[in-house]
Amino acid sequence: MRKASLSALLVLPGFLFAACGGSSDDGGGGAKTVSIDELPAEVAKAQCALYQKCFGDLFQFFTNGEDCLKISEERVKNAEIGQLAAAVASGKVKYDGAMAAKCLEDIAARSCAELANRLSDNCDAAAEGSAAVGEDCSYDLDCKGTAFCKLDGACPGKCTERLAAGGACKQDDDCQDGLVCGDATQACVKPGAVGEPCGGGVQPECGPTLFCVGDDDAAKQAGTCKALTEVFAGKAGDTCAFQDGTLCATDLSCVYDAPPPASGKCAARVGSGAACKRLAVPSMCPIGEYCDGAALDGTCKALPGPGQPCVKVLDSDHCAPYSRCDGGTCVALQKNGGPCGGSQVCYSESCVSGTCKVNACQ
Repeated sequence: MRKASLSALLVLPGFLFAACGGSSDDGGGGAKTVSIDELPAEVAKAQCALYQKCFGDLFQFFTNGEDCLKISEERVKNAEIGQLAAAVASGKVKYDGAMAAKCLEDIAARSCAELANRLSDNCDAAAEGSAAVGEDCSYDLDCKGTAFCKLDGACPGKCTERLAAGGACKQDDDCQDGLVCGDATQACVKPGAVGEPCGGGVQPECGPTLFCVGDDDAAKQAGTCKALTEVFAGKAGDTCAFQDGTLCATDLSCVYDAPPPASGKCAARVGSGAACKRLAVPSMCPIGEYCDGAALDGTCKALPGPGQPCVKVLDSDHCAPYSRCDGGTCVALQKNGGPCGGSQVCYSESCVSGTCKVNACQ
């Protein structure tokens, strides 16, 4: 079973930076506005409120206990929004703080089913680029209207209309409203709905609030999209099976006494330093710890931090919160300009020639 990717949700589709709650008025009771300096913190608030509405406690399942506001603000600072002030100063972009405030209102009214949609016209109008379709650009915000900056391995890119289904893409925001960039195909596609086939390298991924259950990339076998409430439903003592998409309520773990295809049982999590089962989803241990041991039984220990070797948890490399595994060693998440071996260590999620950057144009 594979969860729908949340990496895209950490910077939501469209110009969410314009949706930045906590806006101020003009001092005379006029329209609310949001300044560029306020954007990173306020965007983080808007994002995290939406995550809480759509995922609740499950957000911790996806993020290993990292604080939503903290990591979201850093990701925003190191994304295109961090280039906005310079773009406005150069005359490439016009920023409208009143439209930004209106965009916030639009975000507050969104449903979880709309997470794969581009944002409203108010959000696009909050930061209006000057480059027309076909003209040079460095970032999406340079382009007029809903166009995006298409970079084909070199800078500058070209402003391009958002792509229809089947168009070759690199990220969700390259695609038209309601489409995402498929993980396996790198083509724009409509995400799977509840009950539809998904994943396995042969079908689209599920929508952002769904899980793909039963898919197998190696076997090119598709799974089925299921709602989170259907997957995370087991009570204490219930049978559960990660491989079948039957997991436990968010305060429990699916604990195995033998490897799959055996099933597990929903059981309470344990405290720091306590005895634990290594085969459990999520870990029985507190946030920031893992179950260390030679066989199925172990003891909860702190996850390794920067400079320490990564540890394997269910065949995946793990490190302490706010660090990532890079070449077998845990590395603190890096701001733009920091060194990187892979994009996972960058707040921008973009490693260009060994340096964290927004993209190749920075």
